[in-house]
Amino acid sequence: MQPPGDDNMGHLKVMAGIGGVCVQWALLEHLALGLIAGIEGNALDKIYLMFGSLDMKPRLDMAINLATAAKVPTSLVQHIRAVRTALRDERLSDRRNQAIHGAHKASDEPDSIQLTMPRWGEPRRTETVSVIDLYNLSRRLHSLGSEIDAIATEVHEWKMRVLNNRLEHSKRQAAEAGTSLLVKIAKNLNARRQNFWRKLNR
Repeated sequence: MQPPGDDNMGHLKVMAGIGGVCVQWALLEHLALGLIAGIEGNALDKIYLMFGSLDMKPRLDMAINLATAAKVPTSLVQHIRAVRTALRDERLSDRRNQAIHGAHKASDEPDSIQLTMPRWGEPRRTETVSVIDLYNLSRRLHSLGSEIDAIATEVHEWKMRVLNNRLEHSKRQAAEAGTSLLVKIAKNLNARRQNFWRKLNR
């Protein structure tokens, strides 16, 4: 690799673009674990231990399964599925792997690089990737991360509503139980009073 200079600034831009993809993918994986933590109601450190070794798709699969089991609203489960579908249909995982693991070769196109993935078949094995391609990939990953973050927030708000509803129900039950107890005591006292007056009037 040559030191920075005017003749290789295009390659440095590519390297910076790859760094952006790395950052956004790492954040996406982290947010997926945060979503699982929110659904499970567990500390994030515990979720790291339990699910940190999973790749991105299995993390979203796990989030969907846990959300379904917890009876999270269907709209939120569908939103998680939509993120998973976008990762697959837009080849985002493949494009991320290509950017990070692809072998570099100079390209005649400006601000571009040829990336070779030996395990991929032709014609995709070697592709030309531009700085703009990498930038757009980073933006898309950032967008999906924002979606996951929004889902996690909605899951938290839903859980708080469920909890508040349960607390209100418990309060009503306690109040009703207290009222019925008071009614029983009042009836008992009234019966004793009536019995007392009957005895006096004999």
